Amino acid sequence: MPSLVRVDLFAEDRAHEELLAPLIRRIAEEERIPVEIKIRSARGGRGRALEELKLYQRSLALSSAETSPDLLVVAIDGNCVSAARKRQEIEERTDRSLKDRLVAACPDPHIERW
Repeated sequence: MPSLVRVDLFAEDRAHEELLAPLIRRIAEEERIPVEIKIRSARGGRGRALEELKLYQRSLALSSAETSPDLLVVAIDGNCVSAARKRQEIEERTDRSLKDRLVAACPDPHIERW
């Protein structure tokens, strides 16, 4: 059996959390991969999610006790800008050490339309 996959989720709002957490669990279940999801931010909008991401990355860099996740999911709505621009914004705000495990989830125009 594969080892536990740790996923840290940063989301703009509750709608992202309610879609993405079950989706991640379902994919993991279908692949028979045990998964642990930690919701790191899911309230307060885009600004709050990105600020929490910044603080989280700083904490990872400074702490030897906190280990990096296996997967980092950051969900920000595309809104009227486009999913590609939002993805780029997330990538620019993600530390190089985490980019290989980053999933930028950018519904376009916004999750509630899905």
